[in-house]
Amino acid sequence: MNREAEWEAKGEPRGSTERVQTRGFMFADLRGYTEFVDRRGDVAAARLIKRYREVVRRAVADFEGAEIRTEGDGFYVVFPSASSAVECGLVIVEAADRESGQDDPLRVAIGIHAGETAETAEGYVGAAVNTAARIASAARANEVLVSETVRSLTRTRLPVRFVARGAPRLKGLAEPIALYRAVRQPQVGRPVAEPTRVRRAAGAIVLVVAALATALGVLLALSGVGSPDPSPSPGRTLDPSGRPAATSSVQTAGLSVDERDLLELIPGSIGPRCVPESRRPPGTAARLRCPLPLGADADTVWYERYSTKALLDIAIAELEREHVLKAGDCSTASAAAGDWRTPLDTFSGRLLCYSTGGTSSITWTYDDDSRLILATASRNDSDWAPLHAWWEGVGPFLR
Repeated sequence: MNREAEWEAKGEPRGSTERVQTRGFMFADLRGYTEFVDRRGDVAAARLIKRYREVVRRAVADFEGAEIRTEGDGFYVVFPSASSAVECGLVIVEAADRESGQDDPLRVAIGIHAGETAETAEGYVGAAVNTAARIASAARANEVLVSETVRSLTRTRLPVRFVARGAPRLKGLAEPIALYRAVRQPQVGRPVAEPTRVRRAAGAIVLVVAALATALGVLLALSGVGSPDPSPSPGRTLDPSGRPAATSSVQTAGLSVDERDLLELIPGSIGPRCVPESRRPPGTAARLRCPLPLGADADTVWYERYSTKALLDIAIAELEREHVLKAGDCSTASAAAGDWRTPLDTFSGRLLCYSTGGTSSITWTYDDDSRLILATASRNDSDWAPLHAWWEGVGPFLR
Protein backbone atom coordinates (compact mmCIF):
# COMPACT_ATOMS: atom_id res chain seq x y z
CA MET A 1 0.00 0.00 0.00
CA ASN A 2 1.48 3.36 -0.99
CA ARG A 3 1.54 6.33 1.35
CA GLU A 4 -1.52 8.06 -0.10
CA ALA A 5 -3.58 4.86 0.06
CA GLU A 6 -2.42 4.33 3.66
CA TRP A 7 -3.51 7.84 4.69
CA GLU A 8 -6.85 7.39 2.90
CA ALA A 9 -7.45 4.10 4.73
CA LYS A 10 -6.83 5.97 8.02
CA GLY A 11 -9.27 8.72 7.04
CA GLU A 12 -6.58 11.29 6.34
CA PRO A 13 -6.79 13.58 3.32
CA ARG A 14 -5.22 12.29 0.12
CA GLY A 15 -1.99 14.06 -0.69
CA SER A 16 -1.35 15.08 2.93
CA THR A 17 2.31 15.75 3.64
CA GLU A 18 2.11 15.13 7.39
CA ARG A 19 0.43 12.88 9.95
CA VAL A 20 -0.84 14.14 13.30
CA GLN A 21 -0.27 11.78 16.26
CA THR A 22 -0.13 11.98 20.05
CA ARG A 23 3.34 11.25 21.34
CA GLY A 24 5.41 11.58 24.49
CA PHE A 25 8.29 14.05 24.21
CA MET A 26 11.32 13.99 26.52
CA PHE A 27 14.23 16.38 26.80
CA ALA A 28 17.19 15.48 29.02
CA ASP A 29 20.13 17.63 30.12
CA LEU A 30 23.24 16.94 32.17
CA ARG A 31 23.28 19.56 34.92
CA GLY A 32 26.58 21.14 35.95
CA TYR A 33 28.42 19.94 32.84
CA THR A 34 29.99 23.30 31.97
CA GLU A 35 31.31 23.72 35.53
CA PHE A 36 32.61 20.16 35.44
CA VAL A 37 34.59 20.88 32.27
CA ASP A 38 36.14 23.96 33.87
CA ARG A 39 37.00 22.08 37.05
CA ARG A 40 38.17 18.70 35.71
CA GLY A 41 39.25 19.39 32.13
CA ASP A 42 38.34 18.08 28.70
CA VAL A 43 39.47 14.46 29.14
CA ALA A 44 37.40 13.86 32.29
CA ALA A 45 34.46 15.70 30.71
CA ALA A 46 34.61 13.45 27.64
CA ARG A 47 34.44 10.38 29.88
CA LEU A 48 31.51 11.86 31.81
CA ILE A 49 29.50 12.70 28.69
CA LYS A 50 30.17 9.22 27.30
CA ARG A 51 28.77 7.58 30.45
CA TYR A 52 25.79 9.92 30.40
CA ARG A 53 24.95 9.12 26.79
CA GLU A 54 25.26 5.39 27.43
CA VAL A 55 22.81 5.64 30.35
CA VAL A 56 20.28 7.63 28.31
CA ARG A 57 20.52 5.56 25.13
CA ARG A 58 20.22 2.27 26.99
CA ALA A 59 16.97 3.40 28.60
CA VAL A 60 15.62 4.95 25.39
CA ALA A 61 16.15 1.68 23.54
CA ASP A 62 14.41 -0.29 26.30
CA PHE A 63 11.29 1.86 26.03
CA GLU A 64 11.20 2.07 22.23
CA GLY A 65 12.06 5.77 22.09
CA ALA A 66 13.42 7.50 19.01
CA GLU A 67 16.44 9.75 19.52
CA ILE A 68 15.64 12.76 17.37
CA ARG A 69 18.54 15.05 18.24
CA THR A 70 21.58 15.10 20.52
CA GLU A 71 23.56 18.27 21.06
CA GLY A 72 26.33 18.35 23.64
CA ASP A 73 24.75 17.26 26.92
CA GLY A 74 21.16 17.50 25.65
CA PHE A 75 18.84 14.79 24.30
CA TYR A 76 15.54 15.15 22.46
CA VAL A 77 13.61 11.85 22.34
CA VAL A 78 10.13 10.90 21.11
CA PHE A 79 8.12 7.99 22.54
CA PRO A 80 5.01 6.19 21.32
CA SER A 81 3.19 7.16 24.54
CA ALA A 82 3.42 9.44 27.54
CA SER A 83 3.70 6.40 29.83
CA SER A 84 6.81 5.08 28.12
CA ALA A 85 8.39 8.53 28.28
CA VAL A 86 7.80 8.79 32.04
CA GLU A 87 9.06 5.28 32.72
CA CYS A 88 12.16 5.92 30.62
CA GLY A 89 12.84 9.19 32.43
CA LEU A 90 12.66 7.48 35.83
CA VAL A 91 14.98 4.70 34.70
CA ILE A 92 17.49 7.29 33.48
CA VAL A 93 17.65 9.26 36.74
CA GLU A 94 17.83 6.05 38.78
CA ALA A 95 20.68 4.70 36.64
CA ALA A 96 22.48 8.06 36.75
CA ASP A 97 22.22 8.09 40.55
CA ARG A 98 23.66 4.57 40.79
CA GLU A 99 26.57 5.32 38.48
CA SER A 100 27.48 8.70 39.93
CA GLY A 101 30.71 9.31 41.77
CA GLN A 102 31.53 12.10 44.18
CA ASP A 103 34.04 13.57 41.71
CA ASP A 104 32.10 12.81 38.52
CA PRO A 105 28.38 13.06 39.31
CA LEU A 106 25.71 12.29 36.73
CA ARG A 107 23.02 14.88 37.50
CA VAL A 108 20.33 14.46 34.88
CA ALA A 109 17.32 16.78 34.56
CA ILE A 110 14.37 15.56 32.48
CA GLY A 111 11.27 17.31 31.16
CA ILE A 112 8.31 15.49 29.58
CA HIS A 113 5.20 16.66 27.78
CA ALA A 114 2.68 14.93 25.52
CA GLY A 115 0.45 16.13 22.73
CA GLU A 116 -0.40 16.10 19.07
CA THR A 117 2.36 16.99 16.65
CA ALA A 118 2.86 16.85 12.92
CA GLU A 119 5.35 14.27 11.68
CA THR A 120 7.04 15.76 8.64
CA ALA A 121 10.07 14.87 6.58
CA GLU A 122 12.08 17.14 8.90
CA GLY A 123 10.78 15.46 12.07
CA TYR A 124 8.12 16.29 14.65
CA VAL A 125 6.93 19.87 14.88
CA GLY A 126 4.37 21.51 17.13
CA ALA A 127 3.77 23.26 20.43
CA ALA A 128 4.13 19.99 22.40
CA VAL A 129 7.80 19.72 21.45
CA ASN A 130 8.53 23.29 22.50
CA THR A 131 6.68 22.81 25.79
CA ALA A 132 8.69 19.67 26.64
CA ALA A 133 11.93 21.56 26.06
CA ARG A 134 10.83 24.39 28.37
CA ILE A 135 9.80 21.93 31.09
CA ALA A 136 13.26 20.34 30.93
CA SER A 137 14.85 23.74 31.48
CA ALA A 138 12.84 24.06 34.73
CA ALA A 139 13.72 20.55 35.99
CA ARG A 140 16.26 20.14 38.77
CA ALA A 141 19.09 17.64 38.80
CA ASN A 142 17.94 14.00 39.17
CA GLU A 143 14.34 15.08 38.62
CA VAL A 144 11.71 13.96 36.12
CA LEU A 145 9.40 16.94 35.64
CA VAL A 146 6.15 16.47 33.72
CA SER A 147 3.20 18.57 32.62
CA GLU A 148 -0.38 18.31 33.84
CA THR A 149 -1.17 16.67 30.50
CA VAL A 150 1.31 13.87 31.18
CA ARG A 151 0.10 13.43 34.74
CA SER A 152 -3.52 13.11 33.56
CA LEU A 153 -2.61 10.55 30.91
CA THR A 154 -0.46 8.33 33.15
CA ARG A 155 -1.60 8.67 36.75
CA THR A 156 -3.90 5.62 36.58
CA ARG A 157 -1.54 3.56 34.43
CA LEU A 158 1.81 3.83 36.20
CA PRO A 159 2.97 3.15 39.77
CA VAL A 160 4.13 6.76 39.98
CA ARG A 161 3.35 9.53 42.44
CA PHE A 162 3.20 13.10 41.14
CA VAL A 163 4.37 15.87 43.47
CA ALA A 164 3.08 19.33 42.56
CA ARG A 165 5.77 21.86 41.62
CA GLY A 166 3.51 24.84 41.04
CA ALA A 167 2.51 26.51 37.78
CA PRO A 168 5.39 28.74 36.62
CA ARG A 169 5.35 30.84 33.49
CA LEU A 170 7.99 29.22 31.29
CA LYS A 171 9.96 31.18 28.75
CA GLY A 172 8.28 31.27 25.35
CA LEU A 173 4.91 29.98 26.60
CA ALA A 174 1.93 32.34 26.72
CA GLU A 175 0.33 30.85 29.84
CA PRO A 176 1.58 29.27 33.09
CA ILE A 177 1.72 25.46 33.04
CA ALA A 178 1.20 23.15 36.02
CA LEU A 179 4.25 20.97 36.63
CA TYR A 180 4.75 17.78 38.66
CA ARG A 181 7.76 15.80 39.81
CA ALA A 182 7.33 12.11 38.96
CA VAL A 183 8.43 9.73 41.72
CA ARG A 184 8.35 5.96 41.38
CA GLN A 185 6.05 4.34 43.92
CA PRO A 186 5.31 0.62 43.45
CA GLN A 187 1.83 -0.28 44.66
CA VAL A 188 0.36 -3.60 45.72
CA GLY A 189 -1.86 -5.02 43.01
CA ARG A 190 -0.57 -2.76 40.26
CA PRO A 191 2.21 -4.14 38.05
CA VAL A 192 5.24 -1.97 37.39
CA ALA A 193 5.70 -1.20 33.69
CA GLU A 194 8.73 -2.97 32.21
CA PRO A 195 11.00 -2.09 29.32
CA THR A 196 10.18 -3.92 26.10
CA ARG A 197 13.45 -5.85 26.02
CA VAL A 198 13.03 -6.81 29.68
CA ARG A 199 9.57 -8.27 29.01
CA ARG A 200 10.92 -10.33 26.13
CA ALA A 201 13.78 -11.74 28.19
CA ALA A 202 11.98 -12.21 31.50
CA GLY A 203 11.02 -15.85 30.97
CA ALA A 204 14.52 -16.87 29.97
CA ILE A 205 16.08 -15.06 32.93
CA VAL A 206 13.74 -16.73 35.40
CA LEU A 207 14.64 -20.17 34.05
CA VAL A 208 18.38 -19.48 34.20
CA VAL A 209 18.18 -18.11 37.76
CA ALA A 210 16.11 -21.08 38.90
CA ALA A 211 18.62 -23.52 37.41
CA LEU A 212 21.57 -21.74 39.03
CA ALA A 213 19.80 -21.64 42.38
CA THR A 214 19.10 -25.37 42.22
CA ALA A 215 22.70 -26.15 41.32
CA LEU A 216 24.00 -23.94 44.13
CA GLY A 217 21.70 -25.64 46.62
CA VAL A 218 23.02 -29.07 45.61
CA LEU A 219 26.65 -27.93 45.94
CA LEU A 220 26.05 -26.42 49.36
CA ALA A 221 24.26 -29.55 50.56
CA LEU A 222 27.13 -31.78 49.35
CA SER A 223 29.78 -29.57 50.92
CA GLY A 224 27.93 -29.22 54.21
CA VAL A 225 28.05 -25.43 54.03
CA GLY A 226 25.11 -23.67 55.63
CA SER A 227 22.99 -21.00 53.99
CA PRO A 228 24.63 -17.59 53.68
CA ASP A 229 23.44 -14.85 56.02
CA PRO A 230 20.92 -12.82 53.99
CA SER A 231 21.11 -9.73 56.21
CA PRO A 232 23.02 -6.74 54.84
CA SER A 233 26.17 -5.46 56.48
CA PRO A 234 25.07 -2.85 59.03
CA GLY A 235 28.21 -0.78 58.59
CA ARG A 236 28.10 -0.12 54.88
CA THR A 237 26.53 3.26 54.22
CA LEU A 238 28.45 4.45 51.17
CA ASP A 239 29.20 2.95 47.80
CA PRO A 240 32.85 2.59 46.66
CA SER A 241 32.83 6.11 45.20
CA GLY A 242 31.99 7.64 48.58
CA ARG A 243 28.50 8.80 47.61
CA PRO A 244 25.34 7.65 49.37
CA ALA A 245 24.48 4.13 48.23
CA ALA A 246 21.44 3.52 46.06
CA THR A 247 18.16 3.19 47.92
CA SER A 248 17.28 -0.36 48.86
CA SER A 249 13.80 -1.70 49.36
CA VAL A 250 12.30 -0.04 52.43
CA GLN A 251 9.38 -1.39 54.41
CA THR A 252 6.77 1.38 54.29
CA ALA A 253 3.89 -0.47 55.97
CA GLY A 254 2.33 1.65 58.68
CA LEU A 255 3.76 4.92 57.39
CA SER A 256 1.48 7.83 56.62
CA VAL A 257 1.39 9.34 53.13
CA ASP A 258 3.52 12.29 54.31
CA GLU A 259 6.04 9.94 55.94
CA ARG A 260 6.32 7.86 52.76
CA ASP A 261 6.77 11.02 50.70
CA LEU A 262 9.58 12.13 53.00
CA LEU A 263 11.22 8.69 52.97
CA GLU A 264 11.31 8.77 49.16
CA LEU A 265 13.68 11.76 49.31
CA ILE A 266 16.18 10.43 51.88
CA PRO A 267 19.44 9.00 50.47
CA GLY A 268 19.54 5.22 50.16
CA SER A 269 22.40 4.84 52.64
CA ILE A 270 20.15 6.32 55.35
CA GLY A 271 16.54 5.59 54.36
CA PRO A 272 16.36 1.87 55.31
CA ARG A 273 17.19 2.79 58.91
CA CYS A 274 14.52 5.47 59.33
CA VAL A 275 11.49 5.10 61.58
CA PRO A 276 8.61 7.55 62.12
CA GLU A 277 8.25 9.60 65.27
CA SER A 278 4.75 10.39 66.45
CA ARG A 279 5.87 13.48 68.38
CA ARG A 280 6.55 16.18 65.84
CA PRO A 281 7.44 19.87 66.11
CA PRO A 282 4.56 22.25 65.33
CA GLY A 283 4.05 22.83 61.63
CA THR A 284 5.59 19.55 60.46
CA ALA A 285 3.74 17.03 58.31
CA ALA A 286 6.21 14.19 58.98
CA ARG A 287 9.29 13.41 61.06
CA LEU A 288 11.65 10.46 60.64
CA ARG A 289 14.49 9.37 62.95
CA CYS A 290 17.36 7.54 61.28
CA PRO A 291 19.96 5.84 63.56
CA LEU A 292 23.30 5.35 61.81
CA PRO A 293 25.60 2.31 62.16
CA LEU A 294 28.41 2.09 64.69
CA GLY A 295 31.56 3.65 63.32
CA ALA A 296 29.81 6.39 61.40
CA ASP A 297 30.88 9.96 62.17
CA ALA A 298 27.26 10.85 62.96
CA ASP A 299 25.02 8.89 65.33
CA THR A 300 21.49 9.91 64.32
CA VAL A 301 19.79 11.97 61.61
CA TRP A 302 16.31 13.46 61.82
CA TYR A 303 14.35 14.61 58.78
CA GLU A 304 11.34 16.90 59.21
CA ARG A 305 9.00 18.02 56.45
CA TYR A 306 7.11 21.27 56.99
CA SER A 307 3.68 22.23 55.77
CA THR A 308 4.66 25.66 54.48
CA LYS A 309 7.83 27.60 53.65
CA ALA A 310 6.94 30.22 56.29
CA LEU A 311 6.85 27.59 59.06
CA LEU A 312 10.19 26.15 57.94
CA ASP A 313 11.77 29.62 57.99
CA ILE A 314 10.42 30.21 61.50
CA ALA A 315 11.87 26.89 62.72
CA ILE A 316 15.37 27.63 61.43
CA ALA A 317 15.25 31.20 62.80
CA GLU A 318 14.24 29.89 66.25
CA LEU A 319 17.22 27.51 66.26
CA GLU A 320 19.57 30.39 65.44
CA ARG A 321 18.15 32.40 68.34
CA GLU A 322 18.08 29.46 70.78
CA HIS A 323 21.77 28.68 70.26
CA VAL A 324 22.83 32.34 69.82
CA LEU A 325 24.48 31.59 66.48
CA LYS A 326 26.42 34.21 64.58
CA ALA A 327 27.14 34.27 60.88
CA GLY A 328 30.01 31.92 60.10
CA ASP A 329 31.31 28.82 58.35
CA CYS A 330 30.61 25.42 59.95
CA SER A 331 33.70 23.95 58.31
CA THR A 332 35.89 26.13 60.56
CA ALA A 333 33.63 26.98 63.52
CA SER A 334 31.71 24.67 65.84
CA ALA A 335 28.97 27.26 66.38
CA ALA A 336 27.82 29.22 63.34
CA ALA A 337 24.97 29.92 60.93
CA GLY A 338 25.34 30.42 57.21
CA ASP A 339 24.43 29.28 53.74
CA TRP A 340 25.65 26.13 51.99
CA ARG A 341 25.82 25.00 48.39
CA THR A 342 27.14 21.86 46.68
CA PRO A 343 30.02 22.39 44.19
CA LEU A 344 27.77 21.90 41.15
CA ASP A 345 24.88 23.91 42.62
CA THR A 346 22.70 20.80 42.82
CA PHE A 347 21.53 21.62 46.34
CA SER A 348 21.74 24.64 48.64
CA GLY A 349 20.16 26.04 51.79
CA ARG A 350 20.83 27.17 55.37
CA LEU A 351 23.39 25.41 57.59
CA LEU A 352 23.68 25.66 61.39
CA CYS A 353 26.22 23.99 63.71
CA TYR A 354 26.03 24.03 67.51
CA SER A 355 26.51 21.96 70.68
CA THR A 356 24.07 21.18 73.49
CA GLY A 357 24.87 19.22 76.63
CA GLY A 358 27.94 17.54 75.12
CA THR A 359 26.16 16.66 71.84
CA SER A 360 27.32 18.18 68.56
CA SER A 361 24.66 18.91 65.94
CA ILE A 362 24.36 20.16 62.38
CA THR A 363 21.01 21.37 61.03
CA TRP A 364 20.35 22.22 57.40
CA THR A 365 17.53 23.07 55.02
CA TYR A 366 17.09 22.95 51.24
CA ASP A 367 16.23 25.88 48.98
CA ASP A 368 13.39 23.94 47.41
CA ASP A 369 9.82 25.12 47.90
CA SER A 370 8.45 21.71 46.87
CA ARG A 371 10.34 19.77 49.58
CA LEU A 372 10.39 22.00 52.69
CA ILE A 373 12.79 19.77 54.62
CA LEU A 374 14.77 20.53 57.78
CA ALA A 375 17.34 17.88 58.73
CA THR A 376 19.55 17.51 61.82
CA ALA A 377 22.51 15.17 62.31
CA SER A 378 23.96 14.68 65.80
CA ARG A 379 27.04 13.12 67.37
CA ASN A 380 27.06 12.13 71.02
CA ASP A 381 30.22 14.05 71.89
CA SER A 382 31.71 17.49 71.33
CA ASP A 383 33.90 16.48 68.38
CA TRP A 384 32.15 18.48 65.66
CA ALA A 385 34.87 18.14 62.95
CA PRO A 386 34.07 14.51 61.98
CA LEU A 387 30.35 15.32 62.14
CA HIS A 388 30.84 18.11 59.62
CA ALA A 389 32.97 15.80 57.46
CA TRP A 390 30.13 13.26 57.48
CA TRP A 391 27.66 15.95 56.49
CA GLU A 392 29.80 17.11 53.56
CA GLY A 393 29.90 13.57 52.14
CA VAL A 394 26.32 12.47 52.78
CA GLY A 395 24.10 15.11 54.32
CA PRO A 396 23.53 17.57 51.45
CA PHE A 397 22.15 14.98 49.07
CA LEU A 398 18.54 14.06 48.43
CA ARG A 399 17.11 11.63 45.93
